[in-house]
Amino acid sequence: MSEKKFQTVQLTLEQSVESRTKLIQGAINRAAHTAGVVSLAGKGVYVIDGLLMKSGVTLDVQAGVTLMGSGNEDKYHHRPGPFELLRNQTPICALIFGNQCDNCVISGKGTISGNYRCFIKANQEQAAHIESHHYPRPEMIYLQDSRNVTVEGLTIIDSPFWTIHLAGCQQVKLANLTINNEVRMPNTDGIDLDRCQYVVVQGCKISTGDDGICLKCTEETKRFGDCTDIEVTDCQIHSQSAAFKVGSSSFGNFLSVKVVRLLIVNSNRGLAFQLRDGGLARNFQFSDVKISTRDFSEEWWGNAEPIYITFVARDHETVIKPDDGIENVQFSNINANSPTGALIYSDVAGRIKNIRFVQTQLWITTEVGKMRHYDLRPSEKRQSLIMPVSGLVGRVKQNQQAGLSVMYRSNEDQPD
Repeated sequence: MSEKKFQTVQLTLEQSVESRTKLIQGAINRAAHTAGVVSLAGKGVYVIDGLLMKSGVTLDVQAGVTLMGSGNEDKYHHRPGPFELLRNQTPICALIFGNQCDNCVISGKGTISGNYRCFIKANQEQAAHIESHHYPRPEMIYLQDSRNVTVEGLTIIDSPFWTIHLAGCQQVKLANLTINNEVRMPNTDGIDLDRCQYVVVQGCKISTGDDGICLKCTEETKRFGDCTDIEVTDCQIHSQSAAFKVGSSSFGNFLSVKVVRLLIVNSNRGLAFQLRDGGLARNFQFSDVKISTRDFSEEWWGNAEPIYITFVARDHETVIKPDDGIENVQFSNINANSPTGALIYSDVAGRIKNIRFVQTQLWITTEVGKMRHYDLRPSEKRQSLIMPVSGLVGRVKQNQQAGLSVMYRSNEDQPD
């Protein structure tokens, strides 16, 4: 192989969107032959169409450079449908797209903008939940079936849909990323790990409308196996949905996951299991997590649950296998401040077991015994529960509550 080469691409405002995109893509194509570096330079905001990443390439976005998606989906790179469910034949596209893109790096101190305003309806300045023109919309970064992937250091803003979506990727590092999306925009997940293995997420700060970090096993990605060996450390998340979630797409299994030193701020849910398509979630460890939750508008799934463990059929077509369920989950050194307590619920008996709390404190700001909704969406059979507020709502087998302490205080007397 030829010696690794370093290319600096100077961006200017005089370039057209088409010529600028071709300039960057040409550098990526050349770098693919030498495992080279493409460094984008020139302070400013530069509109681009879709880019296709290649194996062995490092794409470096220098400080002061902002790449903004044009919003022209016809000029983005597409993957044929189906998407999420086999019955959904809609293709998906991304601003930065890669398939079988091994040993690739997307990094730098610069910014990538998804230009979400291109995809929403007008006159929604006061809306609590923004309406878009269609679903799905372009993702920011989509990498599929790739090995040794790194996304690091970037600031990613204004995503119109899932921000970073990795499907069937292995040996992944996502580090020191800042993700800031419009918090009223639905489907703007920060990081989606879809049937990925051996992933480290560290030092990321995420503020978004939808889920912050989400583990998925979508139906159409079955060929990539399960979602396993995931480690999340030293991250901070604000979300109007779930800060950290497993599901709702759960057509495969989720195994061996560690979440350590996580700060969840003013989110609609804290730590959530939302299995709706069967599947098995086993061997999860959450430690040193601080959680504060609050209620948002009813369009968002969730009712401020700090810990949410649910196994519910999505609809009448959902297939539940004998070994499906949620088991061997430990919460240790968790401190949560919330209007409500934790929910553990399954509509199939015996599917949730071996849930353990160690040094877990829940500070609840709602009067004990007050009736409250607990959201079960998406579920065709039952949308919600109405139950009195308590530290732990639900009945499970072998639930070890010895390490769970619950305290009640008014909103005026909340801890710092």
